Amino acid sequence: MIKIYIYIIFLSFTAYNSYSQETGVHNKKNNISPLMLQTYKIYNIGDKMTYSYEFIPNGNDFNNSGITLADVNEIDNVVFEVVKFTIKGDDDTIWFRYKYPPLPQTATSSFIENDDEVWIHPPRSYFFKILELNPFPYIKKPYITGSKWTWDLDYIGSSWGDVRWKTWEKKIINHVNYEITGDTVMQTAIGKLKCFITKATATNELGTTYLTSYFNEKYGFVELDYINIDNSKITLKIKEYNKAMPETERWQMKNY
Repeated sequence: MIKIYIYIIFLSFTAYNSYSQETGVHNKKNNISPLMLQTYKIYNIGDKMTYSYEFIPNGNDFNNSGITLADVNEIDNVVFEVVKFTIKGDDDTIWFRYKYPPLPQTATSSFIENDDEVWIHPPRSYFFKILELNPFPYIKKPYITGSKWTWDLDYIGSSWGDVRWKTWEKKIINHVNYEITGDTVMQTAIGKLKCFITKATATNELGTTYLTSYFNEKYGFVELDYINIDNSKITLKIKEYNKAMPETERWQMKNY
């Protein structure tokens, strides 16, 4: 199973002296939380990534697809926002908020970013719900061609099923194999980027799904190419990336 590691940067300010390295309890008197002391190389609070997408039905024929052209046309693009998220009784963390303009529904999910790996949830609302059965975007160091690893998504409940692609009753498990197959310089909407290519295959009792991901060390996952359980395809490509000021810098400007 993936373990989430939070990297805490201790800054040399007097106010930080009261932060306990042993317990991780934040100093409420000075209003300093672990969230203010952590930083990420890619995803930080306020970052906003907009992805264009393309849906191709099985055989390029909507007559073969439960997902209709109307389903596809009602969503303009997919937006990932990095937001502060609080679980009752716990410290603040940062998660992704997914939006599907102009439709109103949003969803919030965790992600992992540390010195060893980056792992995120795919968008999973509206017809993108089909992606729950696919490999999740995931890359591990070293970024070397031929590197391989595995991951299991335990207990995919029947609520993720839909008559438009597959339904099931009991919980199922996705067994996922990943391999870095190379790197390339890609022309994207935000410029030329060196990307590491990871191919992943997920198998379960319903069938097999696939993901080819393109990962850049500054911008994260900039393209995701899925082959779904019904043999349809979804491709997400970075369209805009609005970088925000890291939380630590905002806190310093406000308090010093």
